Amino acid sequence: MDESGVGRGLRFLEDHLRKTFIMESAARAAGYSLYHFCRLFSLAAGLPPGEYVRKRRLSEAARKLAETDEPVGRIAREYSFQSHEAFTRSFKALFGVSPERYRRRTEPARLMKPFLLMEDFRISDPDHLARPPELVALGETRISGLRLLCDLTSPSLASDIHDHWERSAPRLRAAAGGVYPARRYGIGWPAEGRIEEPVLEYLAGMEWTEAPPPAGFRTFRIPAGPYLRAIHRGAPALERETFLYLYGAYLPASNLDVREAFDFDVYSERFHADSPDDPDSEVEIYIPVKRREDPLRV
Repeated sequence: MDESGVGRGLRFLEDHLRKTFIMESAARAAGYSLYHFCRLFSLAAGLPPGEYVRKRRLSEAARKLAETDEPVGRIAREYSFQSHEAFTRSFKALFGVSPERYRRRTEPARLMKPFLLMEDFRISDPDHLARPPELVALGETRISGLRLLCDLTSPSLASDIHDHWERSAPRLRAAAGGVYPARRYGIGWPAEGRIEEPVLEYLAGMEWTEAPPPAGFRTFRIPAGPYLRAIHRGAPALERETFLYLYGAYLPASNLDVREAFDFDVYSERFHADSPDDPDSEVEIYIPVKRREDPLRV
């Protein structure tokens, strides 16, 4: 993974386990928008950054409980818990016992150690790409569909989006005249008025040129510009590995940077909706990019 990106964000989180901060600050340290940081961190670490910080704080607090006689309340405050009660609830939810009882136990709980960003085959090899990525120029595209408001830090984010597609399919089919749209778009962006929070508006939609859209539909305009187009082939669960490769290996080695827009997926007739785990099922991934500026150029 690009050490100057998600790695820098990870170091920020580790350095601030004993401090109060907003996730936007970690995103800035990583050099990404909040949306991209939360998504990429979740892909790399396997859990959202907010959940990572919570478990790391509790694990460090548990270590301190076992190794010192420091009062529980002081340890709770040291790791940014607002009260002894809030700390106890979170501690018991993770370890199954209260902090006081944990301190009396002889067998320590399994603690969460700092995550190590490592270059492995899932990041460095394009195992699930149907063909090499290509740079394409897209015109503005207006899409319309049903939206989902969701928390980027939620462990259930992926299943929430999957369920949203299941609920949206009948409405999209009806809006397209009874035939499932040939190209469906999945895109997310920061929720309006909540730009500093990890809250995402996700749209499951289709291209829409008529006005107005069906009742209850939300419209979003994908901006024109250059995009990196990649085709993921295989089960949707493996798309995580394709994203890790694109963001963690392909883009850092290219002359491209991510620009201020949002990546999105396109599901065409090559995506086998009835059997998405089919190894031949394909999803188009579009990442907004720009030419990297030469730091030596004046």
